Amino acid sequence: MSKPDADDWKTPLGYYERAIAELRRAHEEIQAELQNLKQNQTSQVELENLKAELQTTKEHLATTQKTSDDAHTELQALKEQLQNLKEPMPNSPSEDNAQSIEYLSQIKKQLSELQSQLQQIEQQQSFFKDYLKTLIHQSLLQINSHVSKLSDELTLISSASGTDYTKLRNLLKEGNWKEADQETLAIMWRISNRGNPGWCFLDDGDIQRFPWQDLRIINRLWIEYSNGRFGFSVQKQIWNSIQVPKNNDFEVEKTLGDRVGWRVNNNWVKYDELTFAISASEGHLPATLHLLGVEAGRVEHRVKLLFSHRKDL
Repeated sequence: MSKPDADDWKTPLGYYERAIAELRRAHEEIQAELQNLKQNQTSQVELENLKAELQTTKEHLATTQKTSDDAHTELQALKEQLQNLKEPMPNSPSEDNAQSIEYLSQIKKQLSELQSQLQQIEQQQSFFKDYLKTLIHQSLLQINSHVSKLSDELTLISSASGTDYTKLRNLLKEGNWKEADQETLAIMWRISNRGNPGWCFLDDGDIQRFPWQDLRIINRLWIEYSNGRFGFSVQKQIWNSIQVPKNNDFEVEKTLGDRVGWRVNNNWVKYDELTFAISASEGHLPATLHLLGVEAGRVEHRVKLLFSHRKDL
């Protein structure tokens, strides 16, 4: 079925197709929300399990510590008894000495048993301390991961335009470079109130008014999921590295096009001829020039304006 024109929406068939499209979009959004909820619930369960395990380990450690303290107290008491027995022995009658020696032997045996018990307790303490450190480390990793996920979800919604970038993130994550580029252009056209994506370009005013928060989110996602190969900031770095005669932005534009693969044999390539793959030249995507227009004498000014729009891009 061919794609309906703008006027086709006024026909019953057009309304029907539009309703189907809206239902499909709503279904995708609901599925995405359900997936996010499942991930959050799983993370919450993992955190609760770790907390319970930490509490159990702390209780074991407290128990072994009390046992160790009691054993140390008993050991000290036996040592004192042993010392008391040693002192009167030289002046005691032989029968009393025999009893003292027997008692002394029993105390030595108890001392030996206590020392062995203390060694076992100390080994248990060492084990539980190491285990507790491992659990704490795992807990911190889990918490950091959970916080990172929540942070990522929050930063996918622009505070300036209210745009949700979850779909763009998912497309980039899956390596659907062409769909991700089309989504990027569509978002930027929509934020700029351009009603017919695909043929109208952002002008100077659109670029200057474009929210820097959205520009940074788009750039961050492209950078992250392309391992630093694609993104506005990559294109900006290449632009700034080009050496041409001063005030000749048109030559800079052409050189940029050659460097990132937007120009082949001195001709600007059509959109469908771009390389939508990770193997493309660095800075090849997003298709910035197709967002701004490729007319000679206009593009270089808009590209420069876009790249200077945000200094920390």
